[in-house]
Amino acid sequence: MKFLQIKYGWPFNAKWKDIIVAVGETKAEKDGGVQKEVVERDVFGKVADLTPDEISRLIIAYEPRWAIGKVAASAQDAQEMAAFIRAVIRFKYGSRVADGLRILYGDQRMAVIAASFLSQPDIDGLLVGGKSLNVETFKLILDAVQSVYKHGMVHMSLQIGKQMTL
Repeated sequence: MKFLQIKYGWPFNAKWKDIIVAVGETKAEKDGGVQKEVVERDVFGKVADLTPDEISRLIIAYEPRWAIGKVAASAQDAQEMAAFIRAVIRFKYGSRVADGLRILYGDQRMAVIAASFLSQPDIDGLLVGGKSLNVETFKLILDAVQSVYKHGMVHMSLQIGKQMTL
């Protein structure tokens, strides 16, 4: 927990239930074909000293840095990386911890792409960001969530830093 404890230790000490950690690669790393190595190093660097109980309080948000404010990853690419992140956690912590891990996809164009991402088996929710502040846009996202999750739950992190479970 050294990285998180030094940089973000107070959420663990305060017994917060959900702590979001973002991981992702740059365009140069993606173009160079090293995106998985970069994300694996990023994940291990952030969770290396965490216990299984602490991991259960984490939410990992996959946010490819090359897509921020530009072009979205495809749902298939995001699913592939989410499955890879889950495999990285499974390698270190086992299936029980990996299967319980929540992985979000973050993108600014959520209103348009939400349903396709939520349909992926390893994407458990959305990191919505500033789109949660616009009522019309947020309603489109909620409609997409409802179309995918008629029964069940999805995790969404809102701009104001609160978590809303639908």
